Amino acid sequence: MSDLVVPEGGDLETDVKRLFERITSLVEQARRLASRQVNTTLALRNWHTGQLISEALS
Repeated sequence: MSDLVVPEGGDLETDVKRLFERITSLVEQARRLASRQVNTTLALRNWHTGQLISEALS
């Protein structure tokens, strides 16, 4: 396994923190998107279920 190489004048700890923050941000964005998609899908399912019931009772 190769050793980590810090760019000249760079700070490994700062670089790792920035990388972690970027990855964390991507994960959070993906979670929010997935949550919105699930909520939309469930709302549509419930609406269609209501429509079917309403039609059946008409």
